[in-house]
Amino acid sequence: MDELKAQGKKQLDGREAFRLFDTYGFPLDLTELICRENGYTVDEKQFDNEMALQKERARNAAVVENGDWVVLKEGEQEFVGYDYTEHECHVLRYRKVTQKKNSFFELVLDYTPFYGEMGGQVGDQGVLVSEDETISVIDTKRENSQSIHIVKELPKNAEAEFMACVDTDKRDASAANHTATHLLDYALKQVLGEHAEQKGHTSVPTLCASTYLISRRLPTRNCVR
Repeated sequence: MDELKAQGKKQLDGREAFRLFDTYGFPLDLTELICRENGYTVDEKQFDNEMALQKERARNAAVVENGDWVVLKEGEQEFVGYDYTEHECHVLRYRKVTQKKNSFFELVLDYTPFYGEMGGQVGDQGVLVSEDETISVIDTKRENSQSIHIVKELPKNAEAEFMACVDTDKRDASAANHTATHLLDYALKQVLGEHAEQKGHTSVPTLCASTYLISRRLPTRNCVR
């Protein structure tokens, strides 16, 4: 509001309103309410244009080509991440994945301390270390109750023994932000009532964001509170 006032504007840029929605989950109707109560409007047409562009980007990003699994070793994965952040392992199987002309590889390990993305908390990052090389694990997702490790390149010797090492700083930061979303949920229900319904949340090392459905008009005093 101070920036709009300093610029002598009476309308909030639709791109800025969309950024608030896309980055922080701040709904348009609440942005409009706050602006209206301070004598400003929101460029809804520009907001809708940004929303359409975002949907188009999402559709393009959704086109994924999965290669066939290459099996190196038979067996099932065992998750050891509750007790260890580092553990010896072998690659059971891998496949190549292509998305928007970018390629990466998915690995399934026999033993893994890597937590896969689940419940709004992002998956672990870290490294796989052998005697000859270090491979960065850029993400971990859950698929068929297994942790799938995402790497940009295959190990030169995929049959080697590796030490799987979780980046504990990032895991701890994500876990702390995940806890913060539950505390926020409790606090909002205390202030607004049980009708404040959490529809989704994301917890990453640098922030936590939650989206809420509120079935009643939100008094301005509660926004400030």
